[in-house]
Amino acid sequence: MTVGAVILMALDGGGISQGPWSLYAHNYYASLLDTARVPYHGWQGIEVFYSGVASEDLSALVGTDSTSRTQPVNFHFVVPVAPAPKPVLDTTRWVNQMACVPGARFHGGSDTLSVCVVADPPNAGPTDSQKRTTKHLIDTLVQRFGIAKDRVSYPQGW
Repeated sequence: MTVGAVILMALDGGGISQGPWSLYAHNYYASLLDTARVPYHGWQGIEVFYSGVASEDLSALVGTDSTSRTQPVNFHFVVPVAPAPKPVLDTTRWVNQMACVPGARFHGGSDTLSVCVVADPPNAGPTDSQKRTTKHLIDTLVQRFGIAKDRVSYPQGW
């Protein structure tokens, strides 16, 4: 069966189908990327950094009402401590495909995606769940945008 699938993919150009019946369509991380309201920016890199706070209350990072998305925080995705209701949240910068501004925590350029992991090492480092979630997100971003693995940076001690 696997050989047959490989042959069919080879005949079809080898791409992963993104139709309604494909596994791709049911990948949470892939569907998260589809929340962008405008065409994708030319993303070439990814920077993962710590928030500097280790609270389950995200209001310090994304404002008091994260669903309204009125405050353009300086990252595209946030990996919270407690993954309920979602393991990764997108931000206004992602939805509108806006570049982040280099600063104290983010050092990338205008073509770099920014992923904030809610943690404050050495006091409270990322959980194993946050590391797995971040890995899945990064793998999906790398695949979607063709970002080279050497263009992905993690915080010291990751």
